[in-house]
Amino acid sequence: MNLLGYLTEFEEFEPSTGNPKKFNGEVAPHKPILMLSIIRLYQDNKIDLKKIDPNSKELLTTSEEIWNEWLGYERDFKISYPLYYMKNKEFWHYESKDKEDPPTYPGNVNKKVDFFYLDDDLIDYLDDEDLQDKFILALLRSGKKYKSGKKKRCFSNEDKKILKEKMGLQ
Repeated sequence: MNLLGYLTEFEEFEPSTGNPKKFNGEVAPHKPILMLSIIRLYQDNKIDLKKIDPNSKELLTTSEEIWNEWLGYERDFKISYPLYYMKNKEFWHYESKDKEDPPTYPGNVNKKVDFFYLDDDLIDYLDDEDLQDKFILALLRSGKKYKSGKKKRCFSNEDKKILKEKMGLQ
């Protein structure tokens, strides 16, 4: 996949609507938060994009920090959900502990997946600091476009402003 393809994939993450009571009536941007966390940890040399541990406490902690601090309300971040549902993204892959027994739902990801990994081309793009910023901005624009042509955004304009400041972007 080329750069534009990856940026488009990042921009088209669908927000989870789930149970509105759980998300303060807002959409839940689990997948973008996961990817923002992965990028942050990669920037800090704390994660290997070819071997993302589904049981990583650091990944969970970073995801919770981004969610709680940046979106303005606390929530237990169940990392197994975005890890599992990322399976539909072309750039997201996993290595099962048992090849004949892959994960079948979010609850068994931590037990059945040895590690997740990204496409080599995407990793090459993420090695470029300027491109990292483009991926972060694409994640901030993410949302699902509905038949009406309107887009349900994962992040409000205020969320984007806060996230950009926290990520050191303009």
